[in-house]
Amino acid sequence: MFYFKAEAIGMLLAIIKILISKRNAIKNEKERWVVTRDIILLITGGVIGLVSTCFGIIISHLFEVRRLKKTRDRVNQQKARSVIMDTSTFT
Repeated sequence: MFYFKAEAIGMLLAIIKILISKRNAIKNEKERWVVTRDIILLITGGVIGLVSTCFGIIISHLFEVRRLKKTRDRVNQQKARSVIMDTSTFT
């Protein structure tokens, strides 16, 4: 997953580099603004994608930790029950 994100970021940076070089080559101010707007939109989209991926990873990690904690608690309860059952047979 991280490999694909890194590849996407690399492609995004390459596109931005091309657009910046294209922007510098344009003499018309109106066309230059259009290319600048495209660069801003690309950067914004990349940042939003990165942030959403980070939040997704964090949320999935929290749910996984929660699930593991519930499983651990259930195992501990079963162990406690078995200890109680073992001690009650001796009395």
